[in-house]
Amino acid sequence: MVEFICVIDIIYEHMCSICASEKSFSNRITEAREKLGLSQRAAAREWGFTQATLRAWESGDRNPAGLYKEKLERVLRRVLGE
Repeated sequence: MVEFICVIDIIYEHMCSICASEKSFSNRITEAREKLGLSQRAAAREWGFTQATLRAWESGDRNPAGLYKEKLERVLRRVLGE
């Protein structure tokens, strides 16, 4: 029983860290856009996404994946100096 509880604790901590990192990703997107002085609409157009997609990423409702995430990571590194 004790081992089972430990496994649940480990899984819970892992899930919390995933949520925290995804949330910080959405914050980084917003930070980069605001640093450039762009509206969501202008940033989406410039970066090649729809405004609805960018809004969902910034709010944390959805997360970019695949090529979109790679492209966005390049933008974030360039703008935020990461």
